[in-house]
Amino acid sequence: MSAVEGGAVKRVQTPLGVEQPDLNGLRDSGSAQFQKPRSSKLFGVLFTLSLLKAVMPGLVNFTEQAHPLPGAERFYHFTPTAEAVSWLLSVVLAAACIGVLLKTRKLKIGYRTVLLLVLAALTLERGSAQGLFSVGGISNVIEFALLAFALSSLVLRPSDFRIVAIGGFVVALGSILFGLVAAGQARFIIGGSGVDESKAFFGGDFVLAGPFTHSNTLGVFVALSLPFVRLFNGIVIRAILWSGCIAAVILSASRTAVLALIAWILFWMFGRLLRNLEGSISRGLLLVFALGLIAALPLVSGDDPDGFSGRSAVWRDSLAAYWDSGLLVGVGPYWDMPASALSSASRTSGHNLYVQWLVTGGLLLIIVGITVVVLFARRANQADAGPRRPVFTSYAFILLVISSTEFLLPMSMSSQLLPVTFFIIIAVIFMVTHPRQASWDAAGV
Repeated sequence: MSAVEGGAVKRVQTPLGVEQPDLNGLRDSGSAQFQKPRSSKLFGVLFTLSLLKAVMPGLVNFTEQAHPLPGAERFYHFTPTAEAVSWLLSVVLAAACIGVLLKTRKLKIGYRTVLLLVLAALTLERGSAQGLFSVGGISNVIEFALLAFALSSLVLRPSDFRIVAIGGFVVALGSILFGLVAAGQARFIIGGSGVDESKAFFGGDFVLAGPFTHSNTLGVFVALSLPFVRLFNGIVIRAILWSGCIAAVILSASRTAVLALIAWILFWMFGRLLRNLEGSISRGLLLVFALGLIAALPLVSGDDPDGFSGRSAVWRDSLAAYWDSGLLVGVGPYWDMPASALSSASRTSGHNLYVQWLVTGGLLLIIVGITVVVLFARRANQADAGPRRPVFTSYAFILLVISSTEFLLPMSMSSQLLPVTFFIIIAVIFMVTHPRQASWDAAGV
């Protein structure tokens, strides 16, 4: 008899009379869901390489030179050694993706894969200084395609994403240690940048940045790993992981990361207030709120040029430039816009997901982008079905909330934040969702 009966997990008695899930029966039930050993290991390899791709070039770079001065990040270049490490990791990641495809012998080219690749291509072409058909642009698209194909070939389940929490904790703890051992190389100076010096928790005019170019990147990177700690059952391991990550967020003094932390807390608070509603409805309401916030904030921010740390002026001038251009394809990269179109010609980001897509790529890019975001949010909601606490919905909520003031998806694998963020988005979109999934996860299989 199958171990899965009526959507529940069959339980057996041990010689001592203690009931426990029949894990052997579950694995032998013939379901495609239980290809876990192979899929989990391959998923772990791909995630680890993506994490190294995000962190190692910066770690190498900042052992050779200091962080850039505030406002000079755009003109800052990594050392040749760091660039070589980045390219080497790109090659290794691409080879690993090909290895996964050869091992699974599955190559799925469905509508979700096509949408992801179209989004990557449009964003690279309309938002990159090099453009899609440069050497860097072509290599980026190849990386995106291989990663999307590899992840879509795996049978992924929620428990596989525990490695994301571990990765965030390792980056947090490593950044703190890097700041203690090589303080001059791991900290970002804020003195004289117009930032309130009282926000520097790490001493003087410095905040912790670790292996990232900016402290905001470190803070956001670590904050986005917080939801996945819930995938661990032990309260001790949760406390350790959360403590390390929150400490790095505080030391980074990143307002965006603090916003992510607040969004994470609010998600759980409102989730409890709405607990009488059916779970998927309450989570859906929160995601709809986050999607609406991205659109509403630039429209209600007012005319104060200093509002939202100068973002109000960026939103106003960017949207004005868009209305003066073609509505279908947008203006193009921010550095290609006339100096008169922006109050700050050096800005390269719309500081808002919708504004960035609308201005650089027009209606075409924003339609494709919002479609992918909705697909991602919907699949996250489906993955949280059952008695488990919502993990993927809270991640989607945090990502969307901070996307109201930042642009986190530049679609360039050289971006330090993107390799892991985009990896998780792809993995969630292709995750297996099944009515019995919650029971299987509860059994620990």
